[in-house]
Amino acid sequence: PQIKFELLKTLGISFGKLGHYEKAVDVLKHSLLINPEESESTSYLARYLFNTDQNQELLKLLDQINIANYQSKSDILRIYRIKARILASHSDYQQAIELIEKSKQINSPKDPIETALTANIEAQIYYYQSNPTKSIEILTNLISHAPLAASNTVLLATRSQLASYYDEIGQYEQAIAQWQEIIKVQKKILGNKHPELASSLLQLSISYKHIGDYDNAYKMLDKAYEISLNTYGLFSAVTAEILNSRAIYDSAQGKMDEAIESMKKAIDILQQIRSTNQQDINIFKTNLALFYLQTDRNIQAQQILNELYNYQSNKLGKSHVSTLYTQQLLARALDSLGKKQQAIELAKMAVESSQKYLQDKNNNHIIVGAYYTLAKLYHSNSQYQLAVQNYLKIIDEELLNPKDGNYALMLFSIAKLYTDMGDFDNAQKYFKEAIEKHSNIFSANHPKTLKIQIRYAQLLKAYGKDQQYQQLKNLIQATIKENYIEDEDMVQLSAELD
Repeated sequence: PQIKFELLKTLGISFGKLGHYEKAVDVLKHSLLINPEESESTSYLARYLFNTDQNQELLKLLDQINIANYQSKSDILRIYRIKARILASHSDYQQAIELIEKSKQINSPKDPIETALTANIEAQIYYYQSNPTKSIEILTNLISHAPLAASNTVLLATRSQLASYYDEIGQYEQAIAQWQEIIKVQKKILGNKHPELASSLLQLSISYKHIGDYDNAYKMLDKAYEISLNTYGLFSAVTAEILNSRAIYDSAQGKMDEAIESMKKAIDILQQIRSTNQQDINIFKTNLALFYLQTDRNIQAQQILNELYNYQSNKLGKSHVSTLYTQQLLARALDSLGKKQQAIELAKMAVESSQKYLQDKNNNHIIVGAYYTLAKLYHSNSQYQLAVQNYLKIIDEELLNPKDGNYALMLFSIAKLYTDMGDFDNAQKYFKEAIEKHSNIFSANHPKTLKIQIRYAQLLKAYGKDQQYQQLKNLIQATIKENYIEDEDMVQLSAELD
Protein backbone atom coordinates (compact mmCIF):
# COMPACT_ATOMS: atom_id res chain seq x y z
CA PRO A 1 0.00 0.00 0.00
CA GLN A 2 2.80 2.46 0.80
CA ILE A 3 4.39 1.99 -2.63
CA LYS A 4 1.00 2.46 -4.28
CA PHE A 5 0.46 5.61 -2.21
CA GLU A 6 3.82 7.10 -3.22
CA LEU A 7 3.14 6.35 -6.90
CA LEU A 8 -0.31 7.95 -6.76
CA LYS A 9 1.01 10.99 -4.89
CA THR A 10 3.83 11.52 -7.39
CA LEU A 11 1.50 11.02 -10.34
CA GLY A 12 -1.11 13.42 -8.93
CA ILE A 13 1.41 16.17 -8.22
CA SER A 14 2.92 15.69 -11.69
CA PHE A 15 -0.49 16.01 -13.36
CA GLY A 16 -1.01 19.27 -11.47
CA LYS A 17 2.36 20.70 -12.46
CA LEU A 18 1.48 19.96 -16.09
CA GLY A 19 -1.77 21.88 -15.67
CA HIS A 20 -4.04 18.80 -15.72
CA TYR A 21 -5.76 19.84 -12.49
CA GLU A 22 -8.87 17.66 -12.81
CA LYS A 23 -6.72 14.53 -13.20
CA ALA A 24 -4.49 15.70 -10.35
CA VAL A 25 -7.47 16.07 -8.01
CA ASP A 26 -8.78 12.61 -8.90
CA VAL A 27 -5.44 10.85 -8.38
CA LEU A 28 -4.59 12.68 -5.14
CA LYS A 29 -8.00 11.79 -3.70
CA HIS A 30 -7.21 8.13 -4.37
CA SER A 31 -3.81 8.49 -2.68
CA LEU A 32 -5.45 9.92 0.45
CA LEU A 33 -7.77 6.92 0.68
CA ILE A 34 -4.60 4.96 1.48
CA ASN A 35 -2.97 7.54 3.75
CA PRO A 36 -5.55 10.18 4.84
CA GLU A 37 -3.19 12.14 7.12
CA GLU A 38 -0.31 12.63 4.66
CA SER A 39 0.42 16.35 4.51
CA GLU A 40 2.04 16.76 1.08
CA SER A 41 -0.80 15.05 -0.82
CA THR A 42 -3.36 17.03 1.20
CA SER A 43 -1.66 20.37 0.59
CA TYR A 44 -1.36 19.76 -3.16
CA LEU A 45 -4.96 18.53 -3.32
CA ALA A 46 -6.04 21.81 -1.70
CA ARG A 47 -4.04 23.74 -4.29
CA TYR A 48 -5.57 21.91 -7.25
CA LEU A 49 -9.10 22.10 -5.84
CA PHE A 50 -8.59 25.87 -5.80
CA ASN A 51 -7.32 25.81 -9.39
CA THR A 52 -10.46 23.96 -10.52
CA ASP A 53 -12.86 26.27 -8.62
CA GLN A 54 -14.11 23.40 -6.42
CA ASN A 55 -14.45 25.84 -3.54
CA GLN A 56 -17.02 23.98 -1.44
CA GLU A 57 -14.93 20.82 -1.45
CA LEU A 58 -11.82 22.87 -0.76
CA LEU A 59 -13.38 24.57 2.27
CA LYS A 60 -14.47 21.17 3.58
CA LEU A 61 -10.91 19.85 3.17
CA LEU A 62 -9.37 22.90 4.88
CA ASP A 63 -11.72 22.49 7.85
CA GLN A 64 -10.51 18.89 8.29
CA ILE A 65 -6.81 19.78 8.28
CA ASN A 66 -5.00 19.92 11.62
CA ILE A 67 -1.90 22.02 11.00
CA ALA A 68 -0.44 20.86 14.33
CA ASN A 69 0.10 17.42 12.77
CA TYR A 70 2.16 18.86 9.89
CA GLN A 71 5.95 18.62 10.15
CA SER A 72 6.96 20.06 6.78
CA LYS A 73 7.33 23.85 6.62
CA SER A 74 6.54 23.77 2.88
CA ASP A 75 3.27 21.89 3.43
CA ILE A 76 2.20 24.28 6.21
CA LEU A 77 2.98 27.33 4.07
CA ARG A 78 1.15 25.83 1.09
CA ILE A 79 -1.99 25.36 3.22
CA TYR A 80 -1.74 28.90 4.62
CA ARG A 81 -1.39 30.34 1.13
CA ILE A 82 -4.42 28.41 -0.10
CA LYS A 83 -6.46 29.56 2.92
CA ALA A 84 -5.37 33.16 2.33
CA ARG A 85 -6.42 32.98 -1.32
CA ILE A 86 -9.82 31.48 -0.57
CA LEU A 87 -10.45 34.03 2.21
CA ALA A 88 -9.49 36.91 -0.08
CA SER A 89 -11.69 35.58 -2.87
CA HIS A 90 -14.58 35.76 -0.36
CA SER A 91 -13.60 39.37 0.57
CA ASP A 92 -12.25 38.40 4.02
CA TYR A 93 -9.09 40.43 3.46
CA GLN A 94 -8.11 40.97 7.09
CA GLN A 95 -7.85 37.25 7.88
CA ALA A 96 -6.10 36.66 4.56
CA ILE A 97 -3.41 39.24 5.39
CA GLU A 98 -3.03 37.78 8.90
CA LEU A 99 -2.30 34.37 7.37
CA ILE A 100 0.27 35.93 5.04
CA GLU A 101 1.99 37.59 8.01
CA LYS A 102 1.97 34.26 9.86
CA SER A 103 3.49 32.62 6.77
CA LYS A 104 6.30 35.17 6.77
CA GLN A 105 7.06 34.36 10.42
CA ILE A 106 7.11 30.61 9.77
CA ASN A 107 9.44 31.07 6.80
CA SER A 108 12.48 31.75 8.96
CA PRO A 109 15.29 31.41 8.08
CA LYS A 110 13.97 32.72 4.79
CA ASP A 111 13.67 30.25 1.95
CA PRO A 112 13.72 32.41 -1.25
CA ILE A 113 11.23 30.14 -3.05
CA GLU A 114 8.73 30.23 -0.17
CA THR A 115 9.24 34.00 0.14
CA ALA A 116 8.42 34.42 -3.55
CA LEU A 117 5.35 32.17 -3.40
CA THR A 118 4.01 34.04 -0.37
CA ALA A 119 4.63 37.42 -2.02
CA ASN A 120 2.66 36.27 -5.06
CA ILE A 121 -0.35 35.44 -2.86
CA GLU A 122 -0.02 38.72 -0.98
CA ALA A 123 -0.10 40.55 -4.33
CA GLN A 124 -3.24 38.61 -5.29
CA ILE A 125 -4.96 39.66 -2.07
CA TYR A 126 -4.37 43.35 -2.81
CA TYR A 127 -5.55 42.75 -6.37
CA TYR A 128 -8.79 41.28 -4.98
CA GLN A 129 -9.09 44.51 -2.96
CA SER A 130 -8.95 46.46 -6.25
CA ASN A 131 -5.45 47.73 -5.44
CA PRO A 132 -3.35 46.44 -8.37
CA THR A 133 -0.84 49.27 -7.80
CA LYS A 134 0.08 47.73 -4.42
CA SER A 135 0.24 44.30 -6.10
CA ILE A 136 2.70 45.68 -8.65
CA GLU A 137 4.80 47.25 -5.87
CA ILE A 138 5.06 43.89 -4.05
CA LEU A 139 6.06 41.95 -7.16
CA THR A 140 8.52 44.50 -8.57
CA ASN A 141 10.22 44.59 -5.16
CA LEU A 142 10.38 40.79 -5.15
CA ILE A 143 11.88 40.63 -8.65
CA SER A 144 14.47 43.29 -7.76
CA HIS A 145 15.65 41.67 -4.52
CA ALA A 146 14.89 37.93 -4.64
CA PRO A 147 18.10 35.83 -4.75
CA LEU A 148 16.69 33.69 -7.56
CA ALA A 149 18.10 32.92 -10.99
CA ALA A 150 16.36 34.61 -13.92
CA SER A 151 15.37 31.15 -15.15
CA ASN A 152 13.71 30.11 -11.88
CA THR A 153 10.15 28.97 -12.59
CA VAL A 154 8.72 30.83 -9.59
CA LEU A 155 10.36 34.06 -10.74
CA LEU A 156 9.01 33.55 -14.26
CA ALA A 157 5.53 32.96 -12.79
CA THR A 158 5.96 36.19 -10.79
CA ARG A 159 6.74 38.12 -13.99
CA SER A 160 3.68 36.57 -15.60
CA GLN A 161 1.48 37.69 -12.71
CA LEU A 162 3.06 41.16 -12.77
CA ALA A 163 2.29 41.46 -16.49
CA SER A 164 -1.38 40.67 -15.83
CA TYR A 165 -1.54 43.48 -13.23
CA TYR A 166 0.04 45.94 -15.66
CA ASP A 167 -2.62 44.92 -18.18
CA GLU A 168 -5.30 45.52 -15.55
CA ILE A 169 -4.32 49.17 -15.02
CA GLY A 170 -3.69 49.85 -18.70
CA GLN A 171 0.13 49.90 -18.55
CA TYR A 172 0.35 47.68 -21.59
CA GLU A 173 3.92 48.62 -22.54
CA GLN A 174 5.09 47.44 -19.11
CA ALA A 175 3.18 44.19 -19.58
CA ILE A 176 4.84 43.69 -22.97
CA ALA A 177 8.27 44.25 -21.39
CA GLN A 178 7.59 41.52 -18.80
CA TRP A 179 6.44 39.01 -21.42
CA GLN A 180 9.46 39.79 -23.59
CA GLU A 181 11.75 39.09 -20.64
CA ILE A 182 9.95 35.80 -19.91
CA ILE A 183 10.20 34.73 -23.56
CA LYS A 184 13.90 35.62 -23.74
CA VAL A 185 14.63 33.39 -20.73
CA GLN A 186 12.41 30.55 -22.00
CA LYS A 187 14.09 30.53 -25.41
CA LYS A 188 17.48 30.34 -23.72
CA ILE A 189 16.69 27.45 -21.37
CA LEU A 190 13.89 25.61 -23.21
CA GLY A 191 14.58 26.29 -26.88
CA ASN A 192 12.39 27.80 -29.58
CA LYS A 193 9.80 25.03 -29.75
CA HIS A 194 8.83 24.39 -26.13
CA PRO A 195 5.09 24.42 -25.27
CA GLU A 196 5.59 26.87 -22.38
CA LEU A 197 6.99 29.30 -24.94
CA ALA A 198 3.74 28.99 -26.91
CA SER A 199 1.72 30.08 -23.87
CA SER A 200 3.98 33.09 -23.27
CA LEU A 201 3.84 34.11 -26.93
CA LEU A 202 0.05 33.95 -26.71
CA GLN A 203 0.03 36.29 -23.71
CA LEU A 204 2.47 38.69 -25.40
CA SER A 205 0.19 38.65 -28.42
CA ILE A 206 -2.78 39.65 -26.24
CA SER A 207 -0.79 42.55 -24.75
CA TYR A 208 0.07 43.79 -28.25
CA LYS A 209 -3.63 43.59 -29.10
CA HIS A 210 -4.41 45.82 -26.11
CA ILE A 211 -2.33 48.66 -27.62
CA GLY A 212 -3.82 48.12 -31.07
CA ASP A 213 -0.59 46.68 -32.52
CA TYR A 214 -2.26 43.92 -34.51
CA ASP A 215 0.77 43.29 -36.73
CA ASN A 216 2.81 42.07 -33.76
CA ALA A 217 -0.26 40.50 -32.14
CA TYR A 218 -0.83 38.26 -35.16
CA LYS A 219 2.91 37.58 -35.52
CA MET A 220 3.20 36.29 -31.94
CA LEU A 221 -0.03 34.33 -32.36
CA ASP A 222 1.27 32.61 -35.50
CA LYS A 223 4.46 31.57 -33.69
CA ALA A 224 2.45 30.22 -30.76
CA TYR A 225 0.14 28.32 -33.12
CA GLU A 226 3.07 26.69 -34.93
CA ILE A 227 4.67 25.54 -31.66
CA SER A 228 1.34 24.26 -30.33
CA LEU A 229 0.59 22.27 -33.49
CA ASN A 230 4.07 20.72 -33.51
CA THR A 231 3.91 19.88 -29.79
CA TYR A 232 0.30 18.94 -29.10
CA GLY A 233 -1.27 18.56 -32.53
CA LEU A 234 -4.53 20.14 -33.61
CA PHE A 235 -6.70 18.67 -30.86
CA SER A 236 -5.30 20.38 -27.78
CA ALA A 237 -6.64 23.01 -25.40
CA VAL A 238 -3.67 25.28 -26.14
CA THR A 239 -4.35 25.19 -29.88
CA ALA A 240 -8.03 25.91 -29.22
CA GLU A 241 -7.14 28.88 -27.00
CA ILE A 242 -4.91 30.32 -29.73
CA LEU A 243 -7.74 29.98 -32.26
CA ASN A 244 -10.04 31.70 -29.76
CA SER A 245 -7.63 34.64 -29.58
CA ARG A 246 -7.34 34.77 -33.37
CA ALA A 247 -11.13 34.92 -33.60
CA ILE A 248 -11.22 37.82 -31.12
CA TYR A 249 -8.52 39.70 -33.06
CA ASP A 250 -10.32 39.12 -36.35
CA SER A 251 -13.58 40.38 -34.88
CA ALA A 252 -11.85 43.53 -33.60
CA GLN A 253 -10.52 44.08 -37.13
CA GLY A 254 -13.97 43.61 -38.65
CA LYS A 255 -13.10 40.24 -40.20
CA MET A 256 -16.24 38.63 -38.85
CA ASP A 257 -16.48 35.64 -41.21
CA GLU A 258 -12.91 34.64 -40.34
CA ALA A 259 -13.63 35.17 -36.64
CA ILE A 260 -16.68 32.91 -36.77
CA GLU A 261 -14.81 30.14 -38.59
CA SER A 262 -11.90 30.23 -36.12
CA MET A 263 -14.28 30.12 -33.17
CA LYS A 264 -16.23 27.18 -34.62
CA LYS A 265 -12.94 25.34 -35.10
CA ALA A 266 -11.87 26.09 -31.52
CA ILE A 267 -15.19 24.78 -30.16
CA ASP A 268 -14.93 21.63 -32.26
CA ILE A 269 -11.43 20.98 -30.90
CA LEU A 270 -12.51 21.37 -27.27
CA GLN A 271 -15.54 19.13 -27.77
CA GLN A 272 -13.29 16.33 -29.01
CA ILE A 273 -10.93 16.52 -26.01
CA ARG A 274 -12.39 14.22 -23.38
CA SER A 275 -10.86 16.04 -20.40
CA THR A 276 -12.23 19.46 -21.39
CA ASN A 277 -14.22 21.29 -18.74
CA GLN A 278 -17.72 22.12 -20.04
CA GLN A 279 -17.32 25.66 -18.73
CA ASP A 280 -14.39 26.21 -21.13
CA ILE A 281 -16.55 25.09 -24.06
CA ASN A 282 -19.32 27.40 -22.88
CA ILE A 283 -16.94 30.39 -22.87
CA PHE A 284 -16.07 29.74 -26.52
CA LYS A 285 -19.74 29.25 -27.41
CA THR A 286 -20.52 32.58 -25.75
CA ASN A 287 -17.88 34.25 -27.93
CA LEU A 288 -19.42 32.66 -31.03
CA ALA A 289 -22.87 33.92 -30.02
CA LEU A 290 -21.39 37.39 -29.55
CA PHE A 291 -19.95 37.29 -33.08
CA TYR A 292 -23.35 36.26 -34.43
CA LEU A 293 -24.91 39.23 -32.63
CA GLN A 294 -22.33 41.58 -34.12
CA THR A 295 -23.18 40.35 -37.63
CA ASP A 296 -26.98 40.42 -37.16
CA ARG A 297 -27.22 36.63 -37.28
CA ASN A 298 -29.57 36.89 -34.36
CA ILE A 299 -31.42 33.58 -34.80
CA GLN A 300 -28.13 31.63 -34.60
CA ALA A 301 -27.11 33.73 -31.58
CA GLN A 302 -30.42 33.09 -29.82
CA GLN A 303 -30.16 29.32 -30.40
CA ILE A 304 -26.71 29.16 -28.78
CA LEU A 305 -27.64 31.48 -25.93
CA ASN A 306 -30.87 29.63 -25.11
CA GLU A 307 -28.90 26.39 -24.85
CA LEU A 308 -26.24 28.03 -22.65
CA TYR A 309 -28.77 29.82 -20.44
CA ASN A 310 -30.74 26.64 -19.75
CA TYR A 311 -27.57 24.66 -18.99
CA GLN A 312 -26.06 27.34 -16.72
CA SER A 313 -29.33 28.04 -14.89
CA ASN A 314 -29.64 24.34 -14.00
CA LYS A 315 -25.98 23.58 -13.29
CA LEU A 316 -24.69 26.87 -11.85
CA GLY A 317 -27.82 28.70 -10.71
CA LYS A 318 -29.58 31.80 -12.02
CA SER A 319 -27.38 34.23 -10.08
CA HIS A 320 -24.02 32.76 -11.16
CA VAL A 321 -21.84 35.26 -13.05
CA SER A 322 -21.73 33.04 -16.17
CA THR A 323 -25.51 32.66 -16.19
CA LEU A 324 -26.00 36.41 -15.77
CA TYR A 325 -23.63 37.23 -18.63
CA THR A 326 -25.44 34.79 -20.92
CA GLN A 327 -28.75 36.32 -19.80
CA GLN A 328 -27.54 39.77 -20.87
CA LEU A 329 -26.49 38.52 -24.31
CA LEU A 330 -29.77 36.64 -24.73
CA ALA A 331 -31.65 39.86 -23.96
CA ARG A 332 -29.69 41.59 -26.71
CA ALA A 333 -30.52 38.79 -29.16
CA LEU A 334 -34.22 39.01 -28.33
CA ASP A 335 -34.15 42.78 -28.80
CA SER A 336 -32.54 42.39 -32.22
CA LEU A 337 -35.28 39.93 -33.17
CA GLY A 338 -37.93 42.53 -32.31
CA LYS A 339 -38.92 40.94 -28.99
CA LYS A 340 -38.20 44.19 -27.18
CA GLN A 341 -40.37 43.90 -24.08
CA GLN A 342 -39.26 40.31 -23.46
CA ALA A 343 -35.66 41.49 -23.82
CA ILE A 344 -36.15 44.33 -21.32
CA GLU A 345 -37.80 42.02 -18.76
CA LEU A 346 -34.92 39.55 -19.05
CA ALA A 347 -32.36 42.36 -18.66
CA LYS A 348 -34.20 43.71 -15.58
CA MET A 349 -34.02 40.22 -14.04
CA ALA A 350 -30.25 40.24 -14.67
CA VAL A 351 -29.90 43.62 -12.92
CA GLU A 352 -31.86 42.33 -9.91
CA SER A 353 -29.92 39.05 -9.67
CA SER A 354 -26.55 40.81 -10.02
CA GLN A 355 -27.07 43.01 -6.93
CA LYS A 356 -25.57 40.26 -4.76
CA TYR A 357 -22.19 41.16 -6.30
CA LEU A 358 -22.41 44.86 -5.38
CA GLN A 359 -19.82 44.55 -2.59
CA ASP A 360 -17.75 41.96 -4.45
CA LYS A 361 -15.05 43.96 -6.23
CA ASN A 362 -13.93 40.88 -8.15
CA ASN A 363 -17.32 40.40 -9.78
CA ASN A 364 -18.83 43.88 -9.99
CA HIS A 365 -18.23 43.74 -13.76
CA ILE A 366 -21.38 41.61 -13.91
CA ILE A 367 -23.40 44.49 -12.38
CA VAL A 368 -21.85 46.92 -14.86
CA GLY A 369 -22.83 44.60 -17.71
CA ALA A 370 -26.38 44.26 -16.40
CA TYR A 371 -26.94 48.03 -16.11
CA TYR A 372 -25.22 48.65 -19.44
CA THR A 373 -27.33 46.04 -21.25
CA LEU A 374 -30.56 47.40 -19.78
CA ALA A 375 -29.55 50.95 -20.74
CA LYS A 376 -28.83 49.87 -24.33
CA LEU A 377 -32.22 48.13 -24.55
CA TYR A 378 -34.07 51.16 -23.19
CA HIS A 379 -32.21 53.29 -25.75
CA SER A 380 -33.19 50.87 -28.53
CA ASN A 381 -36.80 51.10 -27.34
CA SER A 382 -36.72 54.95 -27.27
CA GLN A 383 -37.12 54.98 -23.46
CA TYR A 384 -34.37 57.55 -23.19
CA GLN A 385 -34.68 58.71 -19.58
CA LEU A 386 -34.59 55.13 -18.30
CA ALA A 387 -31.50 54.54 -20.44
CA VAL A 388 -29.79 57.60 -18.94
CA GLN A 389 -30.65 56.45 -15.39
CA ASN A 390 -28.99 53.06 -15.90
CA TYR A 391 -25.84 54.52 -17.46
CA LEU A 392 -25.51 57.06 -14.64
CA LYS A 393 -25.82 54.33 -12.00
CA ILE A 394 -22.57 52.87 -13.32
CA ILE A 395 -20.86 56.27 -13.08
CA ASP A 396 -22.43 57.54 -9.83
CA GLU A 397 -21.85 54.28 -7.93
CA GLU A 398 -18.27 54.07 -9.29
CA LEU A 399 -18.79 50.52 -10.52
CA LEU A 400 -16.33 50.83 -13.41
CA ASN A 401 -12.70 51.97 -13.34
CA PRO A 402 -12.38 55.19 -15.41
CA LYS A 403 -9.11 53.79 -16.85
CA ASP A 404 -10.95 50.77 -18.25
CA GLY A 405 -11.53 50.75 -22.01
CA ASN A 406 -15.17 49.84 -21.35
CA TYR A 407 -15.59 53.12 -19.46
CA ALA A 408 -14.57 55.04 -22.58
CA LEU A 409 -16.96 52.92 -24.66
CA MET A 410 -19.80 53.68 -22.23
CA LEU A 411 -19.16 57.43 -22.55
CA PHE A 412 -19.51 57.05 -26.32
CA SER A 413 -22.82 55.20 -25.84
CA ILE A 414 -24.10 58.00 -23.59
CA ALA A 415 -23.07 60.60 -26.18
CA LYS A 416 -25.05 58.75 -28.86
CA LEU A 417 -28.02 58.50 -26.50
CA TYR A 418 -28.08 62.26 -25.88
CA THR A 419 -27.71 62.81 -29.64
CA ASP A 420 -30.89 60.80 -30.21
CA MET A 421 -32.59 62.78 -27.42
CA GLY A 422 -31.75 66.05 -29.19
CA ASP A 423 -29.73 67.24 -26.16
CA PHE A 424 -26.73 68.90 -27.84
CA ASP A 425 -24.99 70.13 -24.68
CA ASN A 426 -24.89 66.73 -22.97
CA ALA A 427 -24.07 64.96 -26.24
CA GLN A 428 -21.11 67.30 -26.78
CA LYS A 429 -19.97 66.84 -23.17
CA TYR A 430 -19.88 63.04 -23.44
CA PHE A 431 -18.34 63.03 -26.92
CA LYS A 432 -15.46 65.13 -25.60
CA GLU A 433 -15.02 62.88 -22.57
CA ALA A 434 -15.15 59.73 -24.74
CA ILE A 435 -12.53 61.13 -27.14
CA GLU A 436 -10.26 62.10 -24.24
CA LYS A 437 -10.56 58.67 -22.60
CA HIS A 438 -9.95 56.79 -25.86
CA SER A 439 -6.93 59.00 -26.59
CA ASN A 440 -5.45 58.23 -23.16
CA ILE A 441 -6.17 54.50 -23.24
CA PHE A 442 -5.28 53.86 -26.88
CA SER A 443 -4.00 56.97 -28.70
CA ALA A 444 -5.33 60.09 -30.39
CA ASN A 445 -4.70 58.42 -33.76
CA HIS A 446 -6.28 55.07 -32.88
CA PRO A 447 -9.18 53.95 -35.16
CA LYS A 448 -11.54 53.79 -32.16
CA THR A 449 -10.74 57.40 -31.26
CA LEU A 450 -11.14 58.53 -34.86
CA LYS A 451 -14.54 56.86 -35.23
CA ILE A 452 -15.83 58.72 -32.18
CA GLN A 453 -14.40 61.96 -33.55
CA ILE A 454 -16.25 61.34 -36.82
CA ARG A 455 -19.56 60.87 -34.96
CA TYR A 456 -18.86 64.04 -32.99
CA ALA A 457 -18.12 65.93 -36.21
CA GLN A 458 -21.47 64.78 -37.61
CA LEU A 459 -23.17 66.16 -34.49
CA LEU A 460 -21.43 69.53 -34.91
CA LYS A 461 -22.46 69.70 -38.56
CA ALA A 462 -26.09 68.82 -37.75
CA TYR A 463 -26.27 71.69 -35.23
CA GLY A 464 -24.62 74.23 -37.53
CA LYS A 465 -21.39 74.50 -35.55
CA ASP A 466 -19.51 75.13 -38.79
CA GLN A 467 -16.20 76.41 -37.44
CA GLN A 468 -15.81 73.61 -34.89
CA TYR A 469 -16.91 71.09 -37.51
CA GLN A 470 -14.36 72.30 -40.08
CA GLN A 471 -11.50 72.22 -37.56
CA LEU A 472 -12.33 68.69 -36.42
CA LYS A 473 -12.91 67.48 -39.99
CA ASN A 474 -9.48 68.77 -41.08
CA LEU A 475 -7.83 67.08 -38.09
CA ILE A 476 -9.55 63.74 -38.78
CA GLN A 477 -8.78 63.75 -42.50
CA ALA A 478 -5.13 64.69 -41.95
CA THR A 479 -4.75 61.88 -39.39
CA ILE A 480 -6.34 59.31 -41.70
CA LYS A 481 -4.23 60.47 -44.66
CA GLU A 482 -1.05 60.17 -42.61
CA ASN A 483 -1.78 56.87 -40.83
CA TYR A 484 -4.54 54.96 -42.63
CA ILE A 485 -4.28 55.81 -46.34
CA GLU A 486 -4.26 52.05 -47.12
CA ASP A 487 -7.32 51.35 -44.95
CA GLU A 488 -10.36 51.48 -47.24
CA ASP A 489 -12.87 51.64 -44.37
CA MET A 490 -11.13 54.60 -42.72
CA VAL A 491 -10.73 56.41 -46.05
CA GLN A 492 -14.46 55.90 -46.72
CA LEU A 493 -15.36 57.30 -43.29
CA SER A 494 -13.15 60.29 -43.98
CA ALA A 495 -14.85 60.89 -47.34
CA GLU A 496 -18.28 60.88 -45.68
CA LEU A 497 -17.35 64.10 -43.86
CA ASP A 498 -17.18 66.01 -47.18
